[in-house]
Amino acid sequence: TPACRRRSVPEASPKPCVSSSMCVCAPDSGVQAEEKHFEASQTSCISSYSGLQEEEQLHAEKERVEARGREVQERMQAVKREQRALENEASQCERQREEIVNRYMGQKKQREDVQSRILQKRELVASLGRSEDMEEMERRARADIANIMDRQLANAKKTHKHLLGLWQEKRRLSSLQLAVDELTFLVRERESEFKDLDEQLLRLQQEVMREEDRLQASKQEVGAALATARAAVDLRRDEEAKRLFETLPDSLEELHEEVEERTGQANRIVCPNPTCCSSSRSARSSMQGKVESESQQLEELKAEVERVQGQWLPRLRSLVVRINEAFSRNFQEMAVAGEVALDEKGADFRSYGIRIRVKFRESAELQDLSAHHQSGGERSVSTILYLVSLQDLTRCPFRVVDEINQGMDPTNERNMFQQLVRAATHDHTPQCFLLTPKLLPDLDYSESCTVHCVMNGVHAAPLAATNGFKEGGPLWDSLQESAAAT
Repeated sequence: TPACRRRSVPEASPKPCVSSSMCVCAPDSGVQAEEKHFEASQTSCISSYSGLQEEEQLHAEKERVEARGREVQERMQAVKREQRALENEASQCERQREEIVNRYMGQKKQREDVQSRILQKRELVASLGRSEDMEEMERRARADIANIMDRQLANAKKTHKHLLGLWQEKRRLSSLQLAVDELTFLVRERESEFKDLDEQLLRLQQEVMREEDRLQASKQEVGAALATARAAVDLRRDEEAKRLFETLPDSLEELHEEVEERTGQANRIVCPNPTCCSSSRSARSSMQGKVESESQQLEELKAEVERVQGQWLPRLRSLVVRINEAFSRNFQEMAVAGEVALDEKGADFRSYGIRIRVKFRESAELQDLSAHHQSGGERSVSTILYLVSLQDLTRCPFRVVDEINQGMDPTNERNMFQQLVRAATHDHTPQCFLLTPKLLPDLDYSESCTVHCVMNGVHAAPLAATNGFKEGGPLWDSLQESAAAT
């Protein structure tokens, strides 16, 4: 049991009270005696004296006693404070005692556990000394070894089975990869053929345009020759021609007969200038033959254009459909809706184009992508999503995107960056360089992303020289060695 510390109190000597759980000091017995003395003195003073003098003496005695009482009260307060301090110290000592007891019990339990294990080991050693127990343990050990070997064999069979399945999957993957390579080669061949057909179509279009120009020139020549012929034979006015046309028969046979009759009449007419008539007939015949030849060639070119268009246009439409599927899927993740369509212009192939229509609000309609309908940030989002849609359809070593995130709000910029990273980190996709003066914090970077910070400005060269990047410095040499090794 912890003992209480003794503290000195003026004119008092308290006796400590010791118990098993706590230590409390008793109040000062001298203080109690003084209190009793104060009460007895007060009683005796009140009962012994009379009169004014006695009253004054009693008053003085009362003040002295009250002063003595206040002093006693202060001493009692001090004693109580010391008592509370001793009680706190006693409780702390009790807690320490409990901790010591707990540690002792824990150590005792550990000692008992150790003794128990020692007894078990002794019994085991004693059992090992008996031959029968040794034989039994040997038999059990052999059985355990057999069981372990059986489990190892089963695990080996499972491993072999898994390896065989993995090998088969690898062969299937190799076959699929070979098929993919063949399809890629065929796609590239078709793309080359498509490019050749496109060039051929362009050449045919140019040739058709040249033939149309020649046909127009021939028509103009025929018109001029016809005007010359009319002037040479002095044709009458249109009114007279209409009147004569009304007098002509309606049936084709009668018209042929009329033509033959009039031709005979014309041949019987003696022309004062026969050379002019013959030259007009010759020019007319030549122009008619030329018009027929040019018309036939024009029809052949139109047929060739239709043939090439039949091979080229369906493939172009299929390609645009694939772009539209990817664009619509990507656009729904960031905005509301979007589509890509082929803007066909009939035979005017130069006016063909890709039509992109988007909407960023549920209540709005799909509108063409232009500066009149969308903001700069919305156009940037649409542009990057269109480029992402082309990612799997084009073959190029790398792409460069310059400040595509300028003008975007933080939400669209974050979604755009995630789309771009997801599209650029797929297998068999070109490398993508995103140039930007700023990036949002806490973006999701994949392991395939690398961030390069370019230093520039008037302070870049001194700072680089200070850090050893100047030419001939250690960092410069290591950089050159790395570049040479690469």
